[in-house]
Amino acid sequence: MLWRSLRFHARSHVGTLLGVAVAGAVLVGALAVGDSVRESLRQMGLNRLGRTEFALASRDRFFRSALANDFSNAAAGLQLPGIAASPDGAARANHVQVLGVDDGFWAMAKTPPSFPQSDSDAVILNAPLARQLHANIGDTILLRVQKPSLLSSEAPISPREDVSTGFRLTVRAIVSENELGRFSLQANQTAPLNAFVPLKFLQANLDLTNKANLLLIGSTNGNPADMLRSHWTAADAELQLRDLPDGVELRSSRVFIDPPIIQSLEHNTTDAEFISTYFVNELRSGEKTTPYSMITAADTPLVPADMHDDEILLTPWLAEDLQAAPGSDVRLTYFVLGANHRLEEKQDSFKVRGILPAEGPTADRTLMPDFPGLAKAEKTENWDAGFPIDLKKIRP
Repeated sequence: MLWRSLRFHARSHVGTLLGVAVAGAVLVGALAVGDSVRESLRQMGLNRLGRTEFALASRDRFFRSALANDFSNAAAGLQLPGIAASPDGAARANHVQVLGVDDGFWAMAKTPPSFPQSDSDAVILNAPLARQLHANIGDTILLRVQKPSLLSSEAPISPREDVSTGFRLTVRAIVSENELGRFSLQANQTAPLNAFVPLKFLQANLDLTNKANLLLIGSTNGNPADMLRSHWTAADAELQLRDLPDGVELRSSRVFIDPPIIQSLEHNTTDAEFISTYFVNELRSGEKTTPYSMITAADTPLVPADMHDDEILLTPWLAEDLQAAPGSDVRLTYFVLGANHRLEEKQDSFKVRGILPAEGPTADRTLMPDFPGLAKAEKTENWDAGFPIDLKKIRP
């Protein structure tokens, strides 16, 4: 299964759904220091976190950066892995923490630094990274940032190209530990290698406009986790709700809907209709073949209640292309993830139950998700499907 959406007939389950969504994120308590902890370790922890008392780190999940505006003392940012190097390649750092930040982030420092944040081609380094790159203020460095993906890298369809993007940036400042240069949510005595770039610059270059995966909250009245739940929306869980004539459709920009959300809706509603769409390599009926197509599995009423597992419904175009009719045999060929993450080709055969009408719910093009690497390609030869595509099979 590569994609799952669902349709249900009321919005009453959305509150429960969003509670599950925020519970699935990584909530990190900022600091708990006992009397027995040595002062040096305490100071190290304070340098890592500054004034942060609560943090939400969602890694490859992205919520609204405007979520920080719902708190009186908070900052939203982007936290991604990267690589830094000097222009001549003489110095290099392989495990860089790239942070897209704004003024709200620096306000969390014990000693907030003072420097302009408007330069899109500027980077601020912490002292350990500056030393490793032999970089000073005014020097140029090369910074390569890993692009987030809407699909797991283990999915059978997952783009393999263009997985990172690079920038040539000028070092604007080098920040000390007191200025949040040592920022990290990991309790490690080894200082991280941090590169700070303007949040809007990183958002724009990674196609993450108005998105964040890091939320830092300072001192606040009330429980931050409870406050976060009250402000959390479907968009923060990368979900969209679409009104239908007879209900509501829930879908995800990540292609997948996460299992905890599915389980919550299965538990809390009896009228959900689940839909899964998969990419297949070939459909065949006799000597006729149709390459590289989508197949959708659905609950009623999109399919008849008495439809058997070995039956299939065809669209009019596909039936004509395969010259198939009710009673014809159709064989599907598709990839699954096998041992050692290798793709294995499998086949299944079905008998044509009927031909779908070219109108109504079964003609809804939004049943097919926007697969990364496929949806924005202007030509089939530009597909980045994560596995070899035999373009000779694709007819005009």
